Amino acid sequence: FKHFSWFKLVGSWSKLINWHRMMISRMLLREMLWQLEQRVHQVQEEEFQYCISRGILGYRHPPAYPSLLALIPASERRQLERLCGRIPPSHTAIVLSRLHDLLAHNDIPPWELVGVFKQVLKDFLRRQEDGIQRRPAPSAPSTILSAPSPPTESNDR
Repeated sequence: FKHFSWFKLVGSWSKLINWHRMMISRMLLREMLWQLEQRVHQVQEEEFQYCISRGILGYRHPPAYPSLLALIPASERRQLERLCGRIPPSHTAIVLSRLHDLLAHNDIPPWELVGVFKQVLKDFLRRQEDGIQRRPAPSAPSTILSAPSPPTESNDR
């Protein structure tokens, strides 16, 4: 009976971890979509102001777009979900910070934002994998039980 309860516990942890990763993935995607929406609104406002300044059209708001997530092809959406799911929860702030930094210092049009976000995710994951591969395996000290060598005195005075 003890083994059965152990398997139930492992299964519960597995479900919890998967749920947590799914929530992190959704949060990262939601942030990317919010940034995309902000970029779309910015472009629309600039176009609108241009038209007003040229007297091209009367006062009207730009057309509303459907859900931005629906505009992303399903295959690319699945790829984004997989990449986001690989980001450890403790590193989401690093990924978002990098995305915000890129957006703050570059004029990225809305139609390129999904690709930029995907590249941020891939770069982070590549750096994580490189760091794990380069990190030397911890080795035990070779002389655990040996006494430290006594200090040597120099007669060069």
